[in-house]
Amino acid sequence: MTLLELTAPAEEAVAQAFAHTAVLAGLPGNVEPLAEAGRFFGRIAHLLDAVEDQAEDAERGAFNPLTVTGTSREEARRLCDDAAHGLALAVRELRLAERHLVEVLLVTEVRRAVERTFGAVACRPPAGAAPASGTGVATGSYRRPGWIRRSAAGAGTVLTCGLWRPRWSRKRGGSCASRCYVCNQDCWESCDCCANCSCCACSCCE
Repeated sequence: MTLLELTAPAEEAVAQAFAHTAVLAGLPGNVEPLAEAGRFFGRIAHLLDAVEDQAEDAERGAFNPLTVTGTSREEARRLCDDAAHGLALAVRELRLAERHLVEVLLVTEVRRAVERTFGAVACRPPAGAAPASGTGVATGSYRRPGWIRRSAAGAGTVLTCGLWRPRWSRKRGGSCASRCYVCNQDCWESCDCCANCSCCACSCCE
């Protein structure tokens, strides 16, 4: 089985989810380009997850699509870059009221995620090594959603004109207490997030 055959189920699932946002928004013309965008997004999400987990999966003897198919890190990067390009082309075909925000979430942030993932893996310390000071994962009752969930959820909110929102979003009934979909900071606590990613959904920072 090839790598793309392994990613196909994820691609199709995300394609259907993206396409359904066009139905919710009453924009049937967006169904096909959103389905195409979803396929590429699903492929990238699956590949980046495999890249991030490959070393740990090898230690545990767990299944990893890159290892099983003998796919090199360079080939995985090429597939991610090609999918990111296809995703950007699909987004161009969309009829959007908030084009800038969707492009930030599904084009700019996805490309950044590819760069971060491959860069982080390249300089990752050996398995079992203690993290450097200040790099440990913060603990707490709230778990920060990953870039995949944040980007997909933010795009879903915009594409449905706010008819659907992720459960972690605090923006309800016009309230200014909103969580930024990209940098995941509370706008009411840190308005710097607006300057950092230009995608904050609330108006208080303005």
